[in-house]
Amino acid sequence: MHNENNENAFAYQACQSILAGDQKAAIDYAKKAFPSLLDEPEIACLTTVQLLDLAQDHHLDISLSLNGGYRTGFYLGAKSPLGLHNLKGFDGLPHQVRPVELLRYYPKPLEKVWRIDRKTPATSVYRTLSSLRQSIIKRFISLSYCSPLIYFY
Repeated sequence: MHNENNENAFAYQACQSILAGDQKAAIDYAKKAFPSLLDEPEIACLTTVQLLDLAQDHHLDISLSLNGGYRTGFYLGAKSPLGLHNLKGFDGLPHQVRPVELLRYYPKPLEKVWRIDRKTPATSVYRTLSSLRQSIIKRFISLSYCSPLIYFY
């Protein structure tokens, strides 16, 4: 319970920082409130489905797990308005592919075989902060349902 109180305090401070226009402090507090939201994708292995989800908003340098090691040199560009990703794979040549084609090419979409080597935002800092703000707002809404203050009205 103590850890949850700390998370809530950090989420509140992140909101205050966003409202005050202090982006650096907002991101620092958000990392403390939601460490898995911001830190895990770089260190965890992902499924192809998760990779495609992350690649909607990021350009990714990725590695594929093969025979107990990782094959590097893959690149997956963020999804375009046309629904296409830029992909550089085994042949080293760039291709434009739809998510369904990538799922067909790597036929085990639920196995955690992808490692993120580097992630670059494909969107503006504003969009990143907006999604962060939405995560914090959702957290406050869920907390408000449990608040005893609601039942006094």
